[in-house]
Amino acid sequence: MAQYDVPPLQMTEAELDTVTPLLYDSGTAALGWHRLKNTDLRTSAAAEVLHQAYRLQSIQSEIHEQKIEKVFRLFREAKIDGLLAKGWASAGMYSSRALRPYGDIDICVRAEHVALAEEVLAIPVRVTVGGFSSPLFRG
Repeated sequence: MAQYDVPPLQMTEAELDTVTPLLYDSGTAALGWHRLKNTDLRTSAAAEVLHQAYRLQSIQSEIHEQKIEKVFRLFREAKIDGLLAKGWASAGMYSSRALRPYGDIDICVRAEHVALAEEVLAIPVRVTVGGFSSPLFRG
């Protein structure tokens, strides 16, 4: 992946206070933290909100990854070919997968495998990460 020179961040603490709720509500707070973590603003209250969002997103990213691994394991066992698309697949373009917020898992399957894939995903599945358990939803 190519690295780009990023110009120095020119923002006041008051400006950061203004944009932080917008970053948080749009799901881009982790990106905000990534951008300012090496600046003097990193110790501000608004930066701590962004840092906490980054930490939460890091945990959610791990859970999401485990869910994807479990789905593909179930698909392999059922001899279903799947192709991961959109969110998780594009997250590899970020310097950290935790910078990309996730919602669902987008998997493409062959037309002849759709019914079997739906059947496989209808089975209740739970994923455990770091002692916390999370259901694997079909949707």
